[in-house]
Amino acid sequence: MRIYWSPNIRLLLVLMVLGVCSWRCQQAPTDASVASPDAARADTDNINHDGRVVQYTIPPNTSRTSSIRIFSYQIGTTATSRVTADLFDQSPPNTTRISASDPASSCTVLVTEFDPRVGLPVFADAGPISVIGGLSPIEIFFNDVNYAAYASGDSALFTGGETLQLTAVGGSKIGAFSTELTAPTNLQLTSPSIAPGNALDITRSDQLTFQWTGGNADTSTQVHIKTRPPEATFVDILCSWPSTLGEGSIPLMVMQKLPAGAGTITVRAINATSTMVEDWGPIECIAETPATTPDGFPVDVEVDIK
Repeated sequence: MRIYWSPNIRLLLVLMVLGVCSWRCQQAPTDASVASPDAARADTDNINHDGRVVQYTIPPNTSRTSSIRIFSYQIGTTATSRVTADLFDQSPPNTTRISASDPASSCTVLVTEFDPRVGLPVFADAGPISVIGGLSPIEIFFNDVNYAAYASGDSALFTGGETLQLTAVGGSKIGAFSTELTAPTNLQLTSPSIAPGNALDITRSDQLTFQWTGGNADTSTQVHIKTRPPEATFVDILCSWPSTLGEGSIPLMVMQKLPAGAGTITVRAINATSTMVEDWGPIECIAETPATTPDGFPVDVEVDIK
């Protein structure tokens, strides 16, 4: 049993290994399952949260994913948005692990090894989940199997700077909870130069630097490089810097972890917070919007890794 007496320090550690973004808690790894992006936890954790002790248990040989994501994008007359809830256990657990971490650059290398033995997600019900404080109120519902996502192809949920309140009334598996976070403001990527529709060439023999404008004090700039190797092992790089810095670099030692070949790069402005729920554990709540090129295109491009 472990006791954590500082929720602020805990949240900081979570944000360092975000990715993608979600909490995955599991037992100590075996040969058939390796540790997920968060450190393996014992059977029961007692977490001091807002002056109270929150206790939760994760079954043996199980990984837990707990995240709610609020996505919004608007440039000119083009807008899209969605709200998704990923609250589920898997047994046998997922097979993502941290291969390397560089705290100085706020970068983490994640390795996912395909394993057909990984269990299907078993989703948990937290009751109706609502998001208010943005451009319009949103509510999503559990439909006996999982949460039906909200999605819109013509409207945004926020423009940046709004205080978003996320509330779940509680359901059969997860109790009621509520939290707030500030909607991130748009970032404009100024370097590297990206031409929409064309792959970006990147090299593993040098650091990769990103520069941008925009953002606010509550926003982080997140860069996610995903690879698509022919074999069943995938390598991701996830980096996050305060948006107010205007610049962040993936160091050479991290770039060298990438395999050569095809992949993608996404750059987003995010704000994230974590809330603890009795008998379930931490739930990551994330608001995000894509960074854009100077021409207004979202930064989500193919890359050729050399």
